[in-house]
Amino acid sequence: MHKFKIQFLIMMMMSAVQAYSQSGKPKPIIPLAPEAAEFAKYGSFPVSLITGTPNIGLPIYDLNTGWIKIPIGLSYNASGVQVNQRATWVGLGWSLNSGGVITRTIRGKADESNGGYFELTYTADQIMNMNSQNQTVLRGFADNSFDTHPDIFNYNLPGGKSGRFIFSKDLNKFQSIPDEGIEITRNSTENIYTIRDVDGKRYFFTAKQTAGSDDNGLKINTQSWYITKILNADQRDSVVFTYDTTPNGGVQGEETTYTSTRTYKNYDNSNMWTNEGVTTTGSNSFTSYMQPDEILFKNGKIKFYSVNPRQDYSGRMLDSVVIFSKKDNNYIRLEKYVLDHDYFVSTNPSTRDFYRLRLSSFSKVSVSNPNDRQTHTFEYNNITLPKYNSTSQDFWGYYNGTPEWNDLLPKSLPRAPELGLYLNNNMPIGVGNRDGNPEYVKAGVLEKIVFPTKGYTRFNFESNNYIGRDIQNNIVTNSFANLNNYGIGKRKISTATTTFTWPENAYTNEAIFIIEFSAHTNPSAIDVAQKVIIKDLTGGTQWIYEHTGDFTQNQTINPGLMLVPNHQYEIKSLIDDVSATYIKINATSKYMVTTQDNNIKYGGGLRIADITSFDENNVIKGKDIYTYFSNQGGANVGAVTRDDLSRNENYYQVEEDQYQCAGGACTCNPKIVRYINYVGSPTYPSGDFAGGKVVYNQVTKTSVDALGKPNGKLMTEFRTDAILNANSIYNPNTPGGRDYFENTTYQASQPIYEGTYKYDTALNDFKLTNAKNYAYSGLNGYSERFANVFRIRFFPLGSCSWEDDVRSLDYRISMSAFKLSSIEEINYNDSGDITTLTNLSYNNVNLLVNQTTKQSSNGKIFKTISKYPSDYSDASFGSDLLRNQFVNDVVLDQTEYVNDQLVSRDVTNYANFNGIIKPSLIQKLSTSTQALEDRIKFTDYDYFGNLRCIYNVGGAKTAYIYSYNSLYPITEIKNADYASIESILGSGTVSNFAASDPTDLEVNSLVNTLRNSPLMKNSQIASYTYKPLVGMTSSTDAKGMTTYYEYDAFQRLKAVKDQNGNILKQTDYHYKN
Repeated sequence: MHKFKIQFLIMMMMSAVQAYSQSGKPKPIIPLAPEAAEFAKYGSFPVSLITGTPNIGLPIYDLNTGWIKIPIGLSYNASGVQVNQRATWVGLGWSLNSGGVITRTIRGKADESNGGYFELTYTADQIMNMNSQNQTVLRGFADNSFDTHPDIFNYNLPGGKSGRFIFSKDLNKFQSIPDEGIEITRNSTENIYTIRDVDGKRYFFTAKQTAGSDDNGLKINTQSWYITKILNADQRDSVVFTYDTTPNGGVQGEETTYTSTRTYKNYDNSNMWTNEGVTTTGSNSFTSYMQPDEILFKNGKIKFYSVNPRQDYSGRMLDSVVIFSKKDNNYIRLEKYVLDHDYFVSTNPSTRDFYRLRLSSFSKVSVSNPNDRQTHTFEYNNITLPKYNSTSQDFWGYYNGTPEWNDLLPKSLPRAPELGLYLNNNMPIGVGNRDGNPEYVKAGVLEKIVFPTKGYTRFNFESNNYIGRDIQNNIVTNSFANLNNYGIGKRKISTATTTFTWPENAYTNEAIFIIEFSAHTNPSAIDVAQKVIIKDLTGGTQWIYEHTGDFTQNQTINPGLMLVPNHQYEIKSLIDDVSATYIKINATSKYMVTTQDNNIKYGGGLRIADITSFDENNVIKGKDIYTYFSNQGGANVGAVTRDDLSRNENYYQVEEDQYQCAGGACTCNPKIVRYINYVGSPTYPSGDFAGGKVVYNQVTKTSVDALGKPNGKLMTEFRTDAILNANSIYNPNTPGGRDYFENTTYQASQPIYEGTYKYDTALNDFKLTNAKNYAYSGLNGYSERFANVFRIRFFPLGSCSWEDDVRSLDYRISMSAFKLSSIEEINYNDSGDITTLTNLSYNNVNLLVNQTTKQSSNGKIFKTISKYPSDYSDASFGSDLLRNQFVNDVVLDQTEYVNDQLVSRDVTNYANFNGIIKPSLIQKLSTSTQALEDRIKFTDYDYFGNLRCIYNVGGAKTAYIYSYNSLYPITEIKNADYASIESILGSGTVSNFAASDPTDLEVNSLVNTLRNSPLMKNSQIASYTYKPLVGMTSSTDAKGMTTYYEYDAFQRLKAVKDQNGNILKQTDYHYKN
């Protein structure tokens, strides 16, 4: 029993070291002895299942200061290469992940500009209640003199947390979307931002990148804010980011984007719409130069070298990434990564628009031999991409193989109801082929990564597809009347009559009559020999037709009459002649027959079909095959976020009052001029999800072995309604009539079902072994109302005060959190299925789990309740100290119940140690008294928050000394307190040694001083030396036995030796060729 208590107390002591952690394994004081670096697990690339896009990334370095962690690496966007996609300084499709950034989409005016959203003094309710008396104000909103729309900001923090935010007028603060419990503030003087996460870290975004455009006048605004500093909660640790902003006069590069517009014009509400032809315009834009330069931290830095100029774009390419350690204020190179480039070259190159930077290889270089490299090489699809700004692209901007003279305006008929003449006569708005092409969409995409081992992974992509669902309108002719009449003799009148009602649904109100008069023999008839009377029985109008001209010849006439819907008409023919004489009448109308195109079409970029891993001998190691399903399209067919019908209605209307003017004066006698403008652009706006334009409800990953035999499969299901029915804002002045803003798409990213199957060889089929059903709920449910004011009429010559020319509509933006609320898990086995139901609830401030209830098939209910600083309003457990630092992710009090019976409780108390807030005491529930008992005490921390003294209540103290700029512990002294260390060495010596970069000899000398002190005769002293940012180089236990660790030029563990130099363990790294 006593032994168990000791082990338990040690575990509790170690768990307390993880000061700011909700759960998980404790962070040890002494680093574990280094193990041999594993070969990378090549071929393991997760896939974003809902879009079918593989997450391809290569790690470079994990920066870890002790309290701040930043993963550095490369990532590749595998959704396909768009024609107008510029390559980054890494290469086409590649990105460097090295920090964080805030970007924004300006809606109307920049929020901070004059008249911008920050200055808006009206609420949405007030705007929506305005009437004609507020016409001047409303026109100011409609004309963008004053902004009613908040800009949409996107943020990315190091480590992967990302989202969006807006400024909420109702809450009077910046609010993240979805709610993540973060705090966002803006310095209005400098227009810079700070984000504070729930762990108290602050991220400063002060490096501003500007962007300008000459669209509707020159406008220059801040487009992005790059991270410049991270500061931990106690402000004792930081990381600084610097940027290169100088090349080419500070300009990143200028771009020109072309659009084509076909305009139809109608004057003064006539029935005629004239085709005004096509105009092509270019919009010029530029961005200021901003590339990462250095990341500085207390024990080193990361330097990004860019020397070589680019052939395809302004600026320079990323040449290398070098990691330095810091020793005595000098930087020592530890690791170097080199990027090799060439270019994707379009046919007949002449300007930079024919080139795109391509990353051909990525190598880790030995610090001692630059020719010794661990290289990743990349192979891409060899279909030649067209030049930048080529019109050979589909609706989504991907290459579709059409000739260079392809038109941005698609070969589709105008859908505006007013343009029936052009639809009827099969006159399309353009001649372009904007359909997706399943082969050409693969142009330039990454298809193979060869690793340093010479093993490789091959990616097999295929085009997304979807059901077209375009509406096809066909004009058909319908015969609604046939009337034949023959003579019965001269002086005898033969009459034939029929009636009809003109329908409401005729395509036009013109009825076409074909009246055929035969030759006749009675020119001296009492009236006429042949007559046709068409009469509007409702309105009284009538039309009369007779055989005129040479009566010895047949005569046919084709009158077109404009009829009135719902009026009843009569057709009557009369003949005064012999039986050989006749009148034949046929009447036709035109109807619109609407059909829906349900053909499967290609578009929306690429999805992964399979990923295959090979060893260095070209032998397959394994393969993952992906199949897809959507509720809209069925098997292997996706759901598109903007369908063909919507894209083919990509027009907007403009209505102008152009007054009659004479002698310099204009009168209020409006002459209405209307325009319908069809716009063809490189990409058509639409809702998307993580860059995906096509999504899937169900994706199945099937794993097969080297022989093609199935191992198992994972079926995942999603609810895509949040994407397909996403928010968009009506705006008749925008092509397509919608401004897309989806703020609920994050709800679709989480699975609602996962089924795991194993392959049963006996059944020759898959067998379900585990199923999980997920449910989600919204937290802090809140949405805000906004007003959208737009013009319905423009006045190029001024307006009359009585004219109502604007409209207002409202919309809402949801800002609630979206969290997992329950998991139902079923394990299937022959002895009986086991079902476990887990319910989760969340803290309203930090949005972390505060209660978990798990119920299994045996009826037992396990409940865990966690309390955070925000759960207290007083100073309980030091919660006030943590709240003051915005540290909201710390679990202070955790209780566990079984069937509502309390079984355990753990409490961590925090205190102020010279300005930093750290754990001071761990208490645990006594099973005998049900009261809290003190178990572990933390008595001392250094300036950076490193623990210097700890003890189990009733036990001996353990003290630590740190060095290497306070990054690593060099001694662990059991049965001693920190005051004894300072009395032996002197506080100044300890402080100076902590800030130094000692040699092994200096460490050993300091430790020997302690070991030789009489005050330490009952203490056990272990010591450690390090190669900073690489690993431990030696460990000496309390008995004086030393183990040494040696590293190669790639900073990998090479050998482990004992104190006599004998090799205990050796690792040799062999790569093919």
